[in-house]
Amino acid sequence: MRALRCLPACCFAGAQEEQLLIHIFSVAKEGDADSVINEIDRFAQQQWMMNVGDVKGKLLDDEVQKKQPKHAVELGAYCGYSALRIAKQLPEGGRLTSIEINPLNVRRTRTHTAQVGRGSGGC
Repeated sequence: MRALRCLPACCFAGAQEEQLLIHIFSVAKEGDADSVINEIDRFAQQQWMMNVGDVKGKLLDDEVQKKQPKHAVELGAYCGYSALRIAKQLPEGGRLTSIEINPLNVRRTRTHTAQVGRGSGGC
């Protein structure tokens, strides 16, 4: 199991979200957005999470693929699930701006997107 690096406990206040983070770092393949997305889906099937989910996520994937935006904007990030799905579908050079008011959600999203090399932030 990879060591959880640069993850102070204060960054993840909710027990579910902390459990999700541990799960992702334990089983998802680093650098693989599909692996992280699949593990978030698997985790959310066991306990409720406030994320888009696999069914609506596929609809989101299809729309981003169809539109091929150069710049996408996400309002509300939660744990970065949609950000991963959107970023994965953007064309070469595409950019995603995620707007999130909750600093804990910002940290979650940065952590998950940085794990797959899609984030500009991280810890």
